[in-house]
Amino acid sequence: MRALLAVCLSLLAIPTYPNATLHTFTSPDGVFQFEYPSVLVHCTQKQAREGWWVPDDHCNSQDGVCDDRGSSALTIACFAYPKDEFKDKPEFSAAAFFVAEVRTAATEESCLKGSQYWLIQRTEVTTSHFERMKRFMTSDAWTGGGQTGEIYRVFRGRTCYEFGIQWASTKPSAFDPGTIKQFTKQDAVKVSSALQRPIDSFAFLN
Repeated sequence: MRALLAVCLSLLAIPTYPNATLHTFTSPDGVFQFEYPSVLVHCTQKQAREGWWVPDDHCNSQDGVCDDRGSSALTIACFAYPKDEFKDKPEFSAAAFFVAEVRTAATEESCLKGSQYWLIQRTEVTTSHFERMKRFMTSDAWTGGGQTGEIYRVFRGRTCYEFGIQWASTKPSAFDPGTIKQFTKQDAVKVSSALQRPIDSFAFLN
């Protein structure tokens, strides 16, 4: 399972939506914006509670992909790949791009440290649109499945922001043999490339 999730995230840099219709999302306060392909579903919150984002089924799995409960972060935006496209391939549980404000991190040091509750595989300092950020590769696992994340953190204007991709999958062994179709590497490329666009285009406006 972790191997499949790692393959999914390793394919994020492969652009397969060059001709997709792109839309622009601007945060309600006008601080940041990003582009996203029309295939992604704009998730809406059904339950207002800091650190918990309860969206439509398209945007959820056993563990949330629209929020970061480990950091008690407040999700600002979430766009998910439609699960219905792979309803005959249930190894795919959910995958989404999200942006959140980490209110528990009041300094740059605490922001770029990440969360003590993450299972961090590796980190790196990077720069995007002239902003210094820290990239975290995270993972989680439960009986029958697991989740992998690629999360960026940046401290700007006395606020800690995080954005990235969370991807949840179910182990093939959770299903009776011969009852499901395999979620392929080509499927992973399709999902990953759609979710990569918001990361590549994410920028602060002021």
